[in-house]
Amino acid sequence: MKFFVFEMLYFIKKRDLEKVENGSIITKIKDIFKIYVCTFIVYIFFTIFLISTLALLNLHTPSNNVDAYLNTKTTLQTIILTVFIAPIAEEIGYRLSLLYSKRNISITIFFLSFFLYCKITSSFNYEIDEHFKYKIIFSLILALLSFILLLKRKDINNRLIFFWSNNHMAILLTSIFLFTFSHIFNFNISNKTLILMPIITFPQLIYAISLSYTRLKYGIFYSIILHSMINITSLVPTFLDYIK
Repeated sequence: MKFFVFEMLYFIKKRDLEKVENGSIITKIKDIFKIYVCTFIVYIFFTIFLISTLALLNLHTPSNNVDAYLNTKTTLQTIILTVFIAPIAEEIGYRLSLLYSKRNISITIFFLSFFLYCKITSSFNYEIDEHFKYKIIFSLILALLSFILLLKRKDINNRLIFFWSNNHMAILLTSIFLFTFSHIFNFNISNKTLILMPIITFPQLIYAISLSYTRLKYGIFYSIILHSMINITSLVPTFLDYIK
């Protein structure tokens, strides 16, 4: 466990990791579980600290719109959304392109465009509503155009390869910021929400660092697994209710 803590601290500072290419799936899953435990311990520690700070300042966190939305869904729908769909979409959208390729960039553009369209229309990311087909078409067009551009314009592709190779930390911090900031839209936007943003999105900051570390060291498949494990933790009461 100490190894993961120190390596993650080094990762935050240097963003220098040796990717695990070999090793059994079982061994990697065990590593992911250790990362999950480390992340959860840090999350609990800082959550207690932040709640105590808010209490001292006589402040309350804004209501979470996602919680309200999920309350309108069945238990099974909630589990599918939070444990399967959200981790896959968010890991691909925010962390696939931590490693550059034409394919990775195009897929990332698809998901980020989809998320952006959702924010513009004030709809939940994964809701199949009247805007859903337009979200898909809009995102697909941008992704295809991006891929064609990178395929046809080798000079642009080469510049991006060079930029990714020489700006690891900038790419990482951008990914962490986008993931963390996007969760501010889980709350009603107001002056209070913006002031409290560093506090109410702090868990996502912790998750973003752990998930980025996992994506770069083990691959996107394992960061999806870790993301699902993190979301499962928040759904323990829901699981218990479903079993009953």
